[in-house]
Amino acid sequence: MSECKLVVCDWRAARSCTMHGSEVDRVIAALSADPATIEELSEAFVRFMRPSFSGAQDTNCSRKTGTMDSSISAEPDPRKSQLRNWLCMGLDDEPYDAGLVVIDLAAKLIVVESTYSSHAHRDCIFEHLPDGKTTRYFYFHLDRSWKISHDANNWQHLARQRRSERTPDGLDARTVLYGEPLLEFIAQSCLDNWHRREQIITETVLRSSERSRQDAEYTNLEQQNDLPTSELFYDLFREIHAAWLLKPLAELNGNCPREIMVEQQEHISLDLQDRYHQWSVQGRCPPPLSTRAYSYRFAGFGTAANVMYYHLIRSLLAQCWENLQHEVACSGEVPDRENFIRSEIAQLALYRDEWIEQPENGLFGKSPSWFCERERRRLPLVVTGTDMMPDCDCPLCQMMADTSAPMLIGLDGSDLDDEFVFDFTCRTQEDWDRKQAEWQAKNDRIEAGIAVQKELGLPICPPFEPVADFDEEESDWNVDENSEPSESVIATRTSSLELCLFEVGAELADVIVGLRGTRNEFRELRLPDIECLNRHFANLRAACGRAREPISISLLEPVIDRFRDDLFRIASDYPELAESCYTVLGKLDEFSEFD
Repeated sequence: MSECKLVVCDWRAARSCTMHGSEVDRVIAALSADPATIEELSEAFVRFMRPSFSGAQDTNCSRKTGTMDSSISAEPDPRKSQLRNWLCMGLDDEPYDAGLVVIDLAAKLIVVESTYSSHAHRDCIFEHLPDGKTTRYFYFHLDRSWKISHDANNWQHLARQRRSERTPDGLDARTVLYGEPLLEFIAQSCLDNWHRREQIITETVLRSSERSRQDAEYTNLEQQNDLPTSELFYDLFREIHAAWLLKPLAELNGNCPREIMVEQQEHISLDLQDRYHQWSVQGRCPPPLSTRAYSYRFAGFGTAANVMYYHLIRSLLAQCWENLQHEVACSGEVPDRENFIRSEIAQLALYRDEWIEQPENGLFGKSPSWFCERERRRLPLVVTGTDMMPDCDCPLCQMMADTSAPMLIGLDGSDLDDEFVFDFTCRTQEDWDRKQAEWQAKNDRIEAGIAVQKELGLPICPPFEPVADFDEEESDWNVDENSEPSESVIATRTSSLELCLFEVGAELADVIVGLRGTRNEFRELRLPDIECLNRHFANLRAACGRAREPISISLLEPVIDRFRDDLFRIASDYPELAESCYTVLGKLDEFSEFD
């Protein structure tokens, strides 16, 4: 009772076949890519296809560390999909063995009447490795528009009903949200609010002087230009931004931009989260969506796209306002409305294209288009260790830069305005109000607990629970000194070395921060000492990398001795750093445990 009949339908055709229930589960998991045709479902199935284990390397792939792959943006090859070979022409919905599973892509309908498995919008599939002991799980999430039914007898009636409510034509919202409707709205709004300029400047400068009375420069209206345009007119830009997001547009079938942006935000974010997990388990990047796929061409907005769109609009508003200000300064009067809007749309279009492709330091050197494109193709956002390196003098940053493993990153929108209209995790105002009430309730409980602790004279932060004593008898290190260390012992030893190395780097970072000082000239004078410490730490990391074999542990001793000598010297030269240096020395002493 493990095989069942599978029926797959789209707007044009229906196909069916008999397959094992576990493969049917993978087909349903492929629906997380939102395919619209049988061909697209076959391509999406590649993401969950059962791999072929043909050697020791594949057998151990769950322990491999994924590396950056230059080919991850390539188009998936539909010929690699087994599903296209399994499905035959024609509709055959006669149950077989374990039952019947129907997938109607046009109706967004899944009908399951099977004794093998059941399905939900949030589910997982699994596979057993050839060793017979290891099981790997892969999670998937279906969009809420999918309906799951167990009425196999009436599935065709339900499918016709749902098809009548849907259309095969997609809505390319990006041509509207990034195109002329947005640029025209920004130009009109800036021109319409130009008469409020002096009032806005006065209010902003007064608020700035209230927040920082010690900064006399902000209290003088003549020095208003010291504030950038984006900050000086921040409230106005926020008001225009919110008006755009809540404006119903005929080009969006009467929906407002915000409704389009939140429609699939949760689904895309969860699907990316599942692909992060899949990469970490399989050790390789999951295949992306094809640029030919319906779900790519008419893709919704995920978190990264929403965050980038927020900053794009604010940048366009600031640029438009500066352009308008320049025209008024040159001509001495407000420009003609029609001429200004027409010319400004062209200028803003050029600025938009340049902004989208411009790499940003705050975005790990990536451009906004890089984030949006990867998210649109459901590819995890990853950078190299070098991209993640914020400080070249930091020992831990250097460790991170040297790794070949990809660094998973993400955008959470924490820098957006804390208002309902800019919170794309809440679909409705009621969701936002509920979320705020929950946060306020948690904050009230915390403050109430702190007040009680103060009244009772108790410490506000309770001490940590003591760590249990180490049991040497149960340790993997308790082995015969004449015997060869097992793989588990070597793995434990290597892991402990890495942990100890990390602790040394963390403490050494405090010493380097102290060497920099609070004035820039200190860093130049103390740069040789900073380079010396980083060189010692690099040598220690290299020795630890060769310390997998027991005999190689002896390589650590001369490296540590030279490291200690310079730490003692720096502690003597800079008494204020002596305590931090001695802390690093204490961490270095722990390496003697690996003899």
